[in-house]
Amino acid sequence: MVNKAISQRTRDHEASETRQANLEKATAAYLEDQKKTTGERKKGLRQIAEQFGVDKTTLNRRVHGGQSIQEFNTTKQKLTPAEEKVIVDHIIERAQRALAPTRTQIQEFANHILEEKYGARNYEPSVKGSFALTQTSPIKAIAKSFRAYVPSSFDADPSHATVTHQPISSPVALGNLEISSASSPATPTPSQKRARHDTDSGLLEDTPSKRMRMLTSNLSATSSASFLTSKTPYTSDIPFPRLLKRVPVDTPEPDWSLTKTSADPRHYVGKEAMGHKIEQLTKALADAERLLEIAGQNEETWAAQAVLQDMTLSKMNKVVHAKEEERAAKKDKSSLTLPGPGEGYGRIWTDQAILDYKRKKREEEEREAAEKKQRATEKEEMRAKRAEIEADWKDIMEKHRLAVTEWEEDCKILKEQKVKKKDWPPKPTHISKKELTAKRLGNYPSTSLNPVPSGSNSNDNDRGLEEDDRECEVGSDDED
Repeated sequence: MVNKAISQRTRDHEASETRQANLEKATAAYLEDQKKTTGERKKGLRQIAEQFGVDKTTLNRRVHGGQSIQEFNTTKQKLTPAEEKVIVDHIIERAQRALAPTRTQIQEFANHILEEKYGARNYEPSVKGSFALTQTSPIKAIAKSFRAYVPSSFDADPSHATVTHQPISSPVALGNLEISSASSPATPTPSQKRARHDTDSGLLEDTPSKRMRMLTSNLSATSSASFLTSKTPYTSDIPFPRLLKRVPVDTPEPDWSLTKTSADPRHYVGKEAMGHKIEQLTKALADAERLLEIAGQNEETWAAQAVLQDMTLSKMNKVVHAKEEERAAKKDKSSLTLPGPGEGYGRIWTDQAILDYKRKKREEEEREAAEKKQRATEKEEMRAKRAEIEADWKDIMEKHRLAVTEWEEDCKILKEQKVKKKDWPPKPTHISKKELTAKRLGNYPSTSLNPVPSGSNSNDNDRGLEEDDRECEVGSDDED
C-alpha cells in the first residue's frame, strides 16, 4: 500500500523536533560530562556538539541558561492550554454545525477571552501593516545635506517665504516706483532699523548655494546616485533609483478607546484607580508619539525619493532631447528647404547652387548604397572562409590524433626493444588554429622558431608541443 506523501510543512516540523531533541541530549551530556572529577578526561563542548550534530554556539548558549525558540514563544503566549482548548472546542462545535468560523471570527473569540482575563484592551496588540522605510544612501545624502546647518531666524520668518524679486528693468517694477526729482533721501528712523536677528552670521554662512554644494557633494559620494551630478549622459546600464523597501516594525497601537475617558474625578474610586488610568493614558500618548515620529520619517523619506526621481527623469529628458535634436538635424541635412511665399506655392530654381547640392546629395546616396552592398558581400565571404577553416581544422585534428596513436605504438615497440629514449621519433605536432586562420585570411605572421604558440583559445589546440617533454605513457626508460 502506497503511503500518503508528507507535506513540506510536516517535514520541517519533524526536523525541528529532531533538532530540539538532539539539543536536549547534547545539553544533558555536557552537564553530565562537567560532573567528572579533575583526574577524569572530559570531552568538551566542541566534541559533544559534533557527537550529537548540533551547533556549538547554540549548545553553549543553552548550557549557560539560554532559552530555545519553543520556550521563547511559550513565554509570549497569552493563552493558557485550558483557554486554547476552549477555542479548539469552539471551532469543532461550529464546524460540526457546518458553520466553520473564519480566521477573523476565531481572532475575535480569542480577543474576547483575553478581555475577560486582562480587561478591556489591556494587552498590547501590534499594528499590522505599519512599516518603517529603509533609506538608501542617496536619500541619506539629501537628508544629511538639509540637516547639516540649522536654519537661521531669517529663513524661519514666514514673511520671507513669499518675497518675489523682480528685476529693476521690468515694466512692472518700473511702474511701481514713484521717483520724484524734488524729493531727497529720507533718513531712516530707529524703528526702521533692521532687527538684530537679520544680521545673524548664520545668514551669511548658510546660503542656498552652499546647501546645493553640500547636496551635490554628498550625492557624488554615493555609488548609486553619483551619475545625477556627473555630466555623462544617462544610459541603459545605469540602474534606476531603487524602490523603497518596507520593513515590518513591532510598534504598539495606541488604545484609542481612552479618548472617551471621563475627566470627572467622581468617576474614580480612590487615587489608585485614577493613577492606573493616568498610566494608561501616558502609555497611549507615548505610542501615538512613536507613530507620529515614524510617519514623519516616512514623509521625509518619500520627499527625498521624489527629489531623486525628479533628478533622474531630468537626466533622461536630456538624453531624449539630444536624440530628438540629432534626428532633426539629420532630417534637415537630408532635405533642402527653399524660401518661398508660403506652403503650396510653386518655386522656380534659378540658382546653380541648388542643382549642385542635389547632384552632390545623389552621389552620396549612391556611394553609401555601394558601400553597404560591399560590406554585405565581404561579410558573406568571411562567413564562407570561416566555415572552410573549421572544416580544415577538424581534418587536421583527426590526422593528428591518428599520428599520435601511431607514435605511441612505435614508442611501445621501441620500449620493448630497449631503445634509448633519445633515439625515439619525436611526437607529431600540428599547426595552431590561430596560424591556420591567419594563413587562410591572408595575414599569416612571420615564421617563428616555435610553430605552435602556447596561447590558444581552442580546447584541442597546441597539445603537440606541450607534451614533447612528457614521458611516453608506456613507462620510463631505465637505460636513459
